[in-house]
Amino acid sequence: MIIRFKDTDSQYDFLCMSDANAAIAIHMGMEAHNVIDYDEGEYKLLLVDKNGDIITVGEYDQWEAQIHLREHQYFDIISEEE
Repeated sequence: MIIRFKDTDSQYDFLCMSDANAAIAIHMGMEAHNVIDYDEGEYKLLLVDKNGDIITVGEYDQWEAQIHLREHQYFDIISEEE
């Protein structure tokens, strides 16, 4: 699946939620990115690179780039296929 922020206001609202979200927003910019569906008790999306590896963000790569269900509202799905 490919997603991107709906607009700059959505990007700003998302990044203000946490340090991890800020790192994800900086990594993504306003570009489209590949994600995979991941379920660990709650529905979430994970950003992945072109090889399908999960992207980590933060100064020390301390966070997996996760987008939780309550955060999906800030994104548009560009394509259901990678």
